[in-house]
Amino acid sequence: MSSEYDVGIFAAIWSGFSRLSSAEAQKPSFTCSSGNCTWTPYASLSVCSACNDISKHLVKSSGKTNVSLQAQDDTLTMVDYVASSYPILVPNINTTYTRYDIRELKMNVSNLDSAGLEAIHRKGLGFTNTELVAKATSQPLETLSFQDSDTLIVSFAMIEASKEFRENGQPWEDSSVTAQECALYFCTNIYQSDIVQGSLRETVLGTYTHRDLDSFLTTNPQNTAGSKWYNANTSYSLNYNEMDMNRTDLQLFISKEDYRTSTGLEAKQNLQFNITQNAAGSLTGLFMDGFARRASPLETKQLTYPWRGSGQLNVIDNLGTSKNLTATFETVAASMSKYIRDLSMET
Repeated sequence: MSSEYDVGIFAAIWSGFSRLSSAEAQKPSFTCSSGNCTWTPYASLSVCSACNDISKHLVKSSGKTNVSLQAQDDTLTMVDYVASSYPILVPNINTTYTRYDIRELKMNVSNLDSAGLEAIHRKGLGFTNTELVAKATSQPLETLSFQDSDTLIVSFAMIEASKEFRENGQPWEDSSVTAQECALYFCTNIYQSDIVQGSLRETVLGTYTHRDLDSFLTTNPQNTAGSKWYNANTSYSLNYNEMDMNRTDLQLFISKEDYRTSTGLEAKQNLQFNITQNAAGSLTGLFMDGFARRASPLETKQLTYPWRGSGQLNVIDNLGTSKNLTATFETVAASMSKYIRDLSMET
């Protein structure tokens, strides 16, 4: 089944990645004529984020390479020469590099050691270092720390150079790198909302990710059991290709027991939240096509910051210049949640 995404959610994602945004600024629309209002707790479908440290998977190695353009090793991530005039007369220099791999994800970051950089500088040239690499997936089994997520939208794995290397010129071979996975996923939130002197104040009373495993199945009742088996064996992915079956809505729920625990109030039944097949498929596909996957034939290649090679996506600039990747993904989640809540008020 082919899916089409809503332009509004595309704008919400970009707004979240913007360096000018913050999670605190993503307030939903509201109406309160008196300027002071209080409502009973309100439950909504939302998008949540989480970031996990995966640095233990990094493997450090070193080697030698030739930095002439003709001999450059495209499995390394060194960026490019910089010079005050063109054409650049590229030297033929053999030098050492240090490399960090996450082999399970086929990712690496590598830069020249200080001796090689010094040799290049003596030729009157500069060399741009790689500061961050990123690779995304919408498939839980292709992650290291979100394999049990059954509401995953997208996960970004990132390897990042240290602040000392990026800002203070610490030699690459003496510096450290870190790696983390940051995911966005469907969730449900219970909010306590109040308007005080025209200003919205909200508290999240509870957050849940309960997926009804009897939802998001084939619309053909004769194949229900088979589609349930298929979901389990694809790790409950939400991103399938256009050959996928026609499906019922994906359904998340808040149990009446969880609602009572969070609010102190009784609910007659579980609260249910439906996500259409088009919404689930288009959103996961939008991330992969618009924010993660390089153009063919480089679909499986990582993104690098600063840019190196063709087919890079603009989101790598936002990730590479982020001062706090956890906060960046929290802001994207908040921006998407705001859009979902505003849309639900209209419908």
